[in-house]
Amino acid sequence: MKIGLIFLIFSFSVFVEASGDTKSDNQQRKIEQWLSTQSEIQVYQYDSDRTDCSSSVIEPWDMQEVLSKKGIEVLSFSKGFDGLVYSVEDWSCKSHPPIINIFSISVIDYEKAKKLGLRLCKELEEEGGYCHSVSYSELLHPENKNKVVVHVYKYSEKVHCEPNSGIDINVMEQELTDSKIMVYQKYKAVDGLLHSISCGERTGDINVYVIEKIGLKDSALKGYRECAWLEAKGGDCYSVSD
Repeated sequence: MKIGLIFLIFSFSVFVEASGDTKSDNQQRKIEQWLSTQSEIQVYQYDSDRTDCSSSVIEPWDMQEVLSKKGIEVLSFSKGFDGLVYSVEDWSCKSHPPIINIFSISVIDYEKAKKLGLRLCKELEEEGGYCHSVSYSELLHPENKNKVVVHVYKYSEKVHCEPNSGIDINVMEQELTDSKIMVYQKYKAVDGLLHSISCGERTGDINVYVIEKIGLKDSALKGYRECAWLEAKGGDCYSVSD
């Protein structure tokens, strides 16, 4: 009986592992087929080590030099956001948000870039994100200074003792996009302020969005506030309450 049970567990483990390998192989084939139809591709890399809060930020022009030395021609580059949703627990380094350096290169240089740790933006899309770039020419040009991004937040309306309460971060985002406000990044956080913990009282849970500064006024009309305002009150957009 025990031998039969052990064999069954072993067989199931092999099946699960094989299923995972098959899924990975299918994804790889899908990427390879996609690459065969492209001439120019976008690759990305995070601008810092998010697991090491003391690591320095790598600017895209510095990485461009590294790529050039490896024989990779960079057609264009920009800085941007990965488009993924993060909980505050994922945000271990406040100084290192998930910002990425994005590069456009020839498809023939992909394998070289891959060896340097860069990933396809196409792969990021498969994971639910995207390479949403904010070009330096836009950000630094005096006429476009309003395109600098800002963090805004709004309470999710979650209440104590009601675990299914609150407005979903994606549903709330629709308020902004319906007003033609570009959202570059979004994540869940806690405001860092003291709140009553009585049932039915609102928690400090907030939904945070990185938007173009030019959309700040319109977002305020929808009830959003800058994270800088919250910081002035003694809270912030990254805190976790005890």
